[in-house]
Amino acid sequence: MLPAANPRQSFRNFRAFMGLIQEANGVESRDAGTQTELQIDTAPPEKQLPPGVWLHIFRYLSVVQLKKVRRVCRGWKQVVDGNPRLLSRMVLMFPAGKIMDEHFELGCKMRIPSVAIEGARIISFTSRLSHDKPWWTSISRRLTSLSLDDTKICVFELARMLKQSPHLEELTLVNLSFPPYNLSRVVKCDPLRRMRKFAVFGQQYDVIFKFFGEAFPRLKELECDDPLEDQDDDEELVHYLKTAQNSLEAIKIAGTNAILDTLHTLKQLELKQIHLVSVAAPLKVLRLVQMHPTITVLILKQCMLSNADIAGIGRALPHLRCFESCVLPNPNHPSEYWQPRFLATMPKLEWLAISGYTSGKSLNARFDGIGLMGLRELRLSNLQINKPGHLLRFSCNIFRVALVNVKYQSWSDMFDSIQYDMVWSLRIWAVKVENQTENLICRFRNLRLLELCDLPMNESLLVTIFELTSVLEGVRIERLEHATDQVVRVMVSKNGATLKKLSLRSVEVTDRTADHIIEACGCLELLDIDDCEALSDAAIARLKTCGRFELKSHFEIIEEAAW
Repeated sequence: MLPAANPRQSFRNFRAFMGLIQEANGVESRDAGTQTELQIDTAPPEKQLPPGVWLHIFRYLSVVQLKKVRRVCRGWKQVVDGNPRLLSRMVLMFPAGKIMDEHFELGCKMRIPSVAIEGARIISFTSRLSHDKPWWTSISRRLTSLSLDDTKICVFELARMLKQSPHLEELTLVNLSFPPYNLSRVVKCDPLRRMRKFAVFGQQYDVIFKFFGEAFPRLKELECDDPLEDQDDDEELVHYLKTAQNSLEAIKIAGTNAILDTLHTLKQLELKQIHLVSVAAPLKVLRLVQMHPTITVLILKQCMLSNADIAGIGRALPHLRCFESCVLPNPNHPSEYWQPRFLATMPKLEWLAISGYTSGKSLNARFDGIGLMGLRELRLSNLQINKPGHLLRFSCNIFRVALVNVKYQSWSDMFDSIQYDMVWSLRIWAVKVENQTENLICRFRNLRLLELCDLPMNESLLVTIFELTSVLEGVRIERLEHATDQVVRVMVSKNGATLKKLSLRSVEVTDRTADHIIEACGCLELLDIDDCEALSDAAIARLKTCGRFELKSHFEIIEEAAW
């Protein structure tokens, strides 16, 4: 989908917006020396906006801005805390390394429906005193999403946690560590009939599916991303697929032979989304998609298919909107250029990701005279494009582009193949060129998100790119040899009023970059600076004490499309 119009575009930046709504609600901002004080006056009732108006305004704010809004006054705090829709965008994250037992105290009083626990030891959630409310009970009744990552917990305690979460809809388990358990002891977990998505990663699949497989009778999405190497794990997952075939609509699992054979035998299964990792038998995948013509999303990781195979998929799936696969050259003429001729069989395609088959080198490809008007997102990787052609020019509605490990003759070939005035999100990683020739003359009118990583771009080209932008909201610059203070200065001077996320990693910037960021980036919310050797500790300290933004490592600039 194209990004919806954002009402915040009416305001130059968040600080101006906060000033307007503070004034409307009787909140005056005044400077006292070097500090800024907020004086909350009691405005007459006729001048106060009703809570419904504030609720409508707050829906367009980011999570970081919502956290700031809650601290302005009691009225705004009540509006945020009293609306489940706003709270659902937040996640209650516990500090890593906590021991959560009967003495654990819950510091946050907000009833946030999403909870994430990482690196903890969950021993017990009952209180020694009868009049004390257990910490888990205070948040489990409204809980709709739970994530446990790298957590040590007993199987029986996990079952009790789920039993006290009747409204749970999403459960994610990542690298859980279960202590030895008594096989003779029965683990009873009441069915969670609202559960619609279950994601499990890491080891001990046999434990998870054995004890909790029957607890999700109406599951719609199952995600089990890691390839299964243990035969026992495979058998437990196969058994679960048989019991959940009446409700499952989306799966993300390893494409082993046992899994594919099981999916062929499930007659009541009606899948709409399939995401297979490490496909063992591509021919079985072709037979599988013929059994499910309702599929709209098909992601095939590490699955080598020819043009003819993909065209067969397109003819079997008339409603296909999202497709990803690795492509093979023509077996009869391997020296020929590869072309995406299968696009003619996918008229409703909106999201396309193509990776060239790499056996020591990228696949030679060419795009000329082929395109889709409905294509919105495109990702190309491991390709050597010797003739860019006009694929992207005929697909004039593309607004997200990702180029990863792609080779061009020159920067001119890369820029000429894309209508950058329509692009909203652009990721360029490890792109290589034969020469530095470029003729970039188009303006990035709508570009909001930009990632430039591991590129041989010179300083002049980098400056030109940021000179042609004006509304960037997120930027990542990583491992660029010529990303200097001048490049950062131009970037923040052109986009300082809109920039909210900035990541600088392994670049040659000095203390002047810190000064540019503090002076020009009035709307910045998240900043990541790492492995910048020329940046002094004093400059890092100034950034930390600035107070307008948060220094955080490893956050996403461009979110991956939902599968």
